[in-house]
Amino acid sequence: MTETSETPETPEAIAAPEAPETPAAPEPPPPPKPYRKRTPRMLHEMVQELWDRVQVLEDANEIRNLKAEYAAACDDNYNPDRIAALFVEDAVWESEGLGRFEGREAIREFFRGISSHFVFALHYGLNPHIEIDGDTARARWYLFMPCTVGENGQAMWRAGIDDEEYIRAEGNQWMFKSKKSAPIFNTPYEDGWAKTRFV
Repeated sequence: MTETSETPETPEAIAAPEAPETPAAPEPPPPPKPYRKRTPRMLHEMVQELWDRVQVLEDANEIRNLKAEYAAACDDNYNPDRIAALFVEDAVWESEGLGRFEGREAIREFFRGISSHFVFALHYGLNPHIEIDGDTARARWYLFMPCTVGENGQAMWRAGIDDEEYIRAEGNQWMFKSKKSAPIFNTPYEDGWAKTRFV
């Protein structure tokens, strides 16, 4: 039997570890686009576009203020003169269950008597979707209205959808052209809408 001896590996025989790869340098950014000179006509068009966009924002805000004034006038014991002043001469006010009234004076007369029916009310106009089209506009609002009705003082919950049209009148003032309300529920406070949706 022949004995063999293994020769240990020398340091030179051991492979050296590979050096880590150098990360590639990031690509340089693209060169800037050449400056495009604005002509006076281009600048005029840009300013006009910005002006139009700002005008739409201002008009929408004025319509929100108009709606807020309407709610405040209704909460002011349905002040007929204050409400009528928000409508153009040939405006239409309509609410299912309460009637349709054409013209500012008919609207004024309706609100002269409604406070004997709604002896207390708070009007909340919510989630407006407003569309401006030059000197006209339209919007849809949700109405929520806790109120007290009739001589017996019945507390009620009312909610509905208001579809409204507006017009820019003299003096650059937005006014109601039409207002139409459709009910979602009209229920006694004690019952709630889950039990009694309409009375």
